[in-house]
Amino acid sequence: MQKRKTLLMAIILGLMLCSMAGMLQANAATVKNGWSGSYYYKNGKKVTGLVKIGKKSYIFTKKGVVVKDRFAYRYQAKNGVYSYYNITKKGVATKWTKTAAKAAKVVASLDRNKNRVKTSNREKYLKKGFLWAAENIRYSNNEDTSLSGSAAAAYYGNAAFDDQSGDCDTYAYAMYWMAKVLGYKPKYMRGYYMTASGLTDYAWCQIKIDGKVYVFDPHFNRYKIGGVPVYQMFGKYWGYKFQYGDKNTFSYYNKKKVLLTK
Repeated sequence: MQKRKTLLMAIILGLMLCSMAGMLQANAATVKNGWSGSYYYKNGKKVTGLVKIGKKSYIFTKKGVVVKDRFAYRYQAKNGVYSYYNITKKGVATKWTKTAAKAAKVVASLDRNKNRVKTSNREKYLKKGFLWAAENIRYSNNEDTSLSGSAAAAYYGNAAFDDQSGDCDTYAYAMYWMAKVLGYKPKYMRGYYMTASGLTDYAWCQIKIDGKVYVFDPHFNRYKIGGVPVYQMFGKYWGYKFQYGDKNTFSYYNKKKVLLTK
């Protein structure tokens, strides 16, 4: 008797599962065109790759899942060429171009998977980006005083990511572009710092985080005191995210030669 009940229950359960599977297939089949959760259907099939829907672009994985919340998403087109995209939390993808694309390429390279840089861990990659600039850019005097604005941003950004060589402007713009790609609102700062012989022309990056203004200065990381780089004296991230007036940092002055304090 018990065996019959067990067999009957197994048959009923099997019929229920078959029925549910059929319903799921039927529901999937009814979606011809449009969104269904994280999928987008076209002619009854899930789309993959880079797809334009209306006026907006989206990127879907090989399984058809829309990619969301990525700052430097590396996408390979059918021709094998890689491009880099900023993808919002809603999945809208915007292609990084020119200098920003070069910064995004560096940011993506800092992640082994190449595609996990998102809102929740962007400060982790800001720190990695700082160290990349401090360790990989070789100092050389490439200052061009004839440039300003977007032209200067492109010139020094290209020097940072293409040549990996330049002066304080190059270090500052390397940090500026990587922070920009990561969704921050950085400022390139041009002014002076105090030396034993007086004020010296200088450039650095400034970012406001959680209502506080911080200095990001990869070049200062390499600055030598008594022939020894400061990173060897105070740690490899010295120059990362400190405030004006903090100990063991430069005295920064703006263009008007006014001392910047906390």
